[in-house]
Amino acid sequence: MELRSEFVLLLLLLALLLFSALSTNTPEQRKRDVNITIANLTIIKAPLPKYCSYTIEAKGLFWENSLNNVSFKIFANGTLVKSIIMNGINGEYLCKDNRILLYTYYPSDALGVSRYMLLENMSVKWEKEFPSFTLPKFYINGTLILIKHGDMEKNVEPCLIWLDFESGKVGRKFCHEFPSDILDVKLTNKGVYLTTSDGFLIWIHKEGVKQTFVDRIDGIILGARMRIIIENNLIHVSYSFANERGESKRGECIFTSKLIKIRCEKS
Repeated sequence: MELRSEFVLLLLLLALLLFSALSTNTPEQRKRDVNITIANLTIIKAPLPKYCSYTIEAKGLFWENSLNNVSFKIFANGTLVKSIIMNGINGEYLCKDNRILLYTYYPSDALGVSRYMLLENMSVKWEKEFPSFTLPKFYINGTLILIKHGDMEKNVEPCLIWLDFESGKVGRKFCHEFPSDILDVKLTNKGVYLTTSDGFLIWIHKEGVKQTFVDRIDGIILGARMRIIIENNLIHVSYSFANERGESKRGECIFTSKLIKIRCEKS
């Protein structure tokens, strides 16, 4: 009887050890094993101010005069109140209160110039130029966050630029150290997360910048996608690359908000 009890206890002990070993394979257990604290991570919606009380027409004039110009015409109640020509191929605009931001750019041209002009009560308040294909992505608390696109083949580094909407002054600027392009950007309560075409995940926050390498493919990169998905307070990076040899690489990595890697899986 005593031997049978000891045998039962031994079986229970083995079962507990097996359960413990299996449970370490779960993401939750792995997070506890490396002492990771999962902070609350939420996406901040910061849409661009596109509503205008004026009617604005932007028209490229290249085919009319063989020059890279964009004509902006601003109408109030059907009456033309302002006409401006800016250098570029494409033209767009943003509006905030009595201010209109006009901007032009060369699509997908990392060696082109993007031009910005702010009108306040129909008078030019400031003008600014940025190298490369530079477009606004977010508007938050009076600040525009611009993406300056880069290019690996043309040796151009991508940047994020914080631009004060009212004054036109650059408040902060981050440029990736390697020629590449920005593939995805997420604005959160912990800072800005972005991915680059050379395989990096980058976190820009109040105290500085942190980056980690995710993956990439050898050879000449012809196609790259690195999508950022924020789920359950974690950062998922779903990626795919293709090169000139017809090869491809796909996978997903999961990180904490401080870019501590939890796991990666290739597909």
